[in-house]
Amino acid sequence: MIFQDLRQFIEKVKESGDIREVSGADWDLEIGAITDISSEIAEPPLLLFDNIKDYQSGFRVVSNVFASMKRIAMSLSLPLDLSSVQIATKWKERLGKIDLIPPKTVSNGPIMENQVQDIDLFRFPVPRWHEHDAGRYIGTGSSVICKDPDSDWVNMSPYRNQVFDKRTLGCHGAPKSHLAMIREKYWKQGKSCPIAIAFGQDPTTFLASTHTLPVGMSELDYAGWVHGEPVEVVTGPLTGLPIPANAEIAIEGEIPPLDIEKHDEGPFGEYTGYYAGHHKDDPVVRVKAIYHRDEPILFGFPPTTPEIYNRYSAPFNSAHLWRTLERSGLPGIKGVWTLECSANMIIVASIKQMYPGHSRQVGHLVSAIPYAANVTRYVIVVDDDIDPSNVNQVVWALATRSDPETTIDLFRGRSCSPVDPRMTSKKRDAGEHTNTVAIIDACRPFEWIDKFPPTNTLNPELRERTLGRWGELLGIPKKELKPLFE
Repeated sequence: MIFQDLRQFIEKVKESGDIREVSGADWDLEIGAITDISSEIAEPPLLLFDNIKDYQSGFRVVSNVFASMKRIAMSLSLPLDLSSVQIATKWKERLGKIDLIPPKTVSNGPIMENQVQDIDLFRFPVPRWHEHDAGRYIGTGSSVICKDPDSDWVNMSPYRNQVFDKRTLGCHGAPKSHLAMIREKYWKQGKSCPIAIAFGQDPTTFLASTHTLPVGMSELDYAGWVHGEPVEVVTGPLTGLPIPANAEIAIEGEIPPLDIEKHDEGPFGEYTGYYAGHHKDDPVVRVKAIYHRDEPILFGFPPTTPEIYNRYSAPFNSAHLWRTLERSGLPGIKGVWTLECSANMIIVASIKQMYPGHSRQVGHLVSAIPYAANVTRYVIVVDDDIDPSNVNQVVWALATRSDPETTIDLFRGRSCSPVDPRMTSKKRDAGEHTNTVAIIDACRPFEWIDKFPPTNTLNPELRERTLGRWGELLGIPKKELKPLFE
């Protein structure tokens, strides 16, 4: 099913009962705390907040949109019973058939139902998500839109947005980000960078905006491909930028050069689970216009526990890495997964060993591939009987098949993100954003693989035969059996 907007997605989730509607929560910490506590549930429900303290009914906040693998699959029109690795498999297959579809410009859309003259960002129930956040963050599930001044390239990517005052936002973009690249072109011309930000797109379009694409490829075109049809946009009256017509809330504004205006931004609780992102003298967004739908829904996507927050990105990062490995020509790649509980900082590759040094070759190549999170601490290579998304199986392989003395290599000086909590403040302040990656070979030693002790796990045929007879008694129907990799 193709979702035209966030509301249609919420209604679909309601049909399954996988939603909790919360009335009367406080924007100050309580919405964030409820969202965080819900992550203690294995598959956290969608949360829809209304009647928020200090705000009229109908000005709502939604969170936990991607806290469930089922909802991730739903947003991509995939079967809801797929495992995490199977979602990555399907996405890897789709990546080989990208056919960009440009957006469709329409004359009007729901986003223009309210065109606000009196600029006040606090008209929305912007939460303070974490106890030690520097302030209230309207942009956690937002998409920032800007256009390269030298070409037709329109970039749409997620960057957090702290509210500094009624008319001013933060818009932090890492030094290597596409946003930084584009705005600096305007600054070199002595101009402010025109910008639009959507807060509350349909989940499919938002997911598309989070994927790392090559310079020059528009996320709006890419989102059209993911949807299978063009994303409808309206032309921003002030900036001329394309704004998703069915978004809940949007702003237009500009980012002036740093010598004209700047502001300290953060700290903010990061996806790594730490406050590692306080930025001095960061760019600001001067808000010139606000648009919103009747009874708008602010899309909240704050980092909670790493294993839940990073669930949304794991299939896509894993699919990208997996496909890159396959395209390198290396044989025997059976699966790749970025472990959510590690904040995607541990990458596991499952392989069928085919020659001496095969596992080390795979590990070193994985460590060198950039991907969305860009903070890799460990790369673990395992045999193809190990599910790379199953932490217990990975740790078992690590403990029983690796040797600390002979199977660990170090890759020093790897480029990484400044939000790495292990980075020293000296390196961060100097802009030296590098770390060391440990590459661990947790495969059976190829040289004596035939002599390695066999496992005592059930073989697939005996397991299937036993479940066929006794599975229903155990509450594991035979039809749920799936191969590890599809």
